[in-house]
Amino acid sequence: MPAPDPQDLLERDFAIAEAAVREAGTLAHGYFFAHADSWEKEDSSPVSEADHAVDRLLNDRLLAHRPDYGWISEETADDLSRLERERVWIVDPIDGTRAFIKHRPHWVISVALAIAGKPVFGFLFNPILGEFFAAMRGRGATLNGRPISASTRGQLAGCRMLASAYRLAPERWPHPWPEMDLTRYNSFAYQAALVACDRADATIAFARIHQWDLAAADIILSEAGGMMTTPDASPILYNTENLRYPGAVIAGPALH
Repeated sequence: MPAPDPQDLLERDFAIAEAAVREAGTLAHGYFFAHADSWEKEDSSPVSEADHAVDRLLNDRLLAHRPDYGWISEETADDLSRLERERVWIVDPIDGTRAFIKHRPHWVISVALAIAGKPVFGFLFNPILGEFFAAMRGRGATLNGRPISASTRGQLAGCRMLASAYRLAPERWPHPWPEMDLTRYNSFAYQAALVACDRADATIAFARIHQWDLAAADIILSEAGGMMTTPDASPILYNTENLRYPGAVIAGPALH
């Protein structure tokens, strides 16, 4: 039997994942308005019953179709057999759980497929605000089906920066940052999406961040013309043994 055409396989995977993400959005939407139970994990980060329910749904839908793919998710114990797989699903069931728990709308469901360490398509879905970001390698990025482009701003002074004012406080830096229009949301992936659609110019994660926070945002941003790197300007690779990076910097190419 001949091997499937790689592009045809990718198209089918994209369709499977899009349907799963939309279904997960409906599920998460219900939990959001039903006041889902929440608690703290061992690392003191918050989690809710919605995180677990969405994780189970996505795992069931995606691995049912592609059981030979690897799996990385914030809410699933890491299985290092994924390192033997060329294709890996990378999932954050709810990126921005703190916002979700506090009934703030700035959170997303994040799903990407990585092949050989690089995301080839991804989705970020905010079912509360009705925002569905999607991208496939070489085909551009969209918001609710319409093409988007990242910010082209080249000056840091006065830019729309999505970052913590505390982290950027002058006393924390030998050379103060210029004055900027600062805002911050609990979801780094959502902040990246706002840069991708030119509703912000840049965002920075100063603390350790995981691959599930970045993968879908990475391909969406890249296809929109933006850039994502580590703080030392190194590229981000996926499905590595260590799933954490020391931070991330996101902006259009002129500002990055």
